[in-house]
Amino acid sequence: MKTLKDILVNRPLLAIQKDFTVRQASEYMTKNKIGLVPILDGDKLVGVFSERDLMQRVVAAGKDPDKTKVEEVMTVDLVVSEENETYLECLAKMKTANIRHILVKSGDKLIGVVSMRDLLQADLNLKDETIEVLYNYINSKPIIKQGEI
Repeated sequence: MKTLKDILVNRPLLAIQKDFTVRQASEYMTKNKIGLVPILDGDKLVGVFSERDLMQRVVAAGKDPDKTKVEEVMTVDLVVSEENETYLECLAKMKTANIRHILVKSGDKLIGVVSMRDLLQADLNLKDETIEVLYNYINSKPIIKQGEI
């Protein structure tokens, strides 16, 4: 069964520093087509900034995105998974926490972010493979050698 490490293979770590402005964070997220970005203080994970944070803590609060630092409006209550967790374990954790993205660590090091979409795609791929194996098994014709009839 696929682990989170398998899902993150060859995927770059996208993250920003805590002193970015909200505008810089939003531009980074837009450029990279992501809905959540980890926030670092040097190499240390200190929070995440999401589209929801932007709407609730910046836009709705009337803050200036050019003057507000992302560390002022980021989410600090984090849900984290380890790289060796299976995608099903991670899906269960995300469902319990009611979140759509989860941070993945290897020990103390952040290695990436997976989304609900990533995990559902892994599940769908596994089911497709199972269906193909079963289809091939059901539709295979036994080889009958002469004299076995």
